[in-house]
Amino acid sequence: MKHIQLVLAGFILLVSAKPCWSDWHSDTRSIMGTKVSVTLWQSDPGLANEAIEAVMAEMHRIDEMW
Repeated sequence: MKHIQLVLAGFILLVSAKPCWSDWHSDTRSIMGTKVSVTLWQSDPGLANEAIEAVMAEMHRIDEMW
């Protein structure tokens, strides 16, 4: 009986889930003498670009410290 309840609950969650309209965003740059690649899944392209720029800025910061 418990197994049937779990399967039913999973089915209800699956059917009631909202569709996801996200997309992959990525960038690759030469930093520290190698290729640095960032790939993320995000529905807001502006937010995705901000996150990628933040990662690249941090990689440049670390490179300058060395």
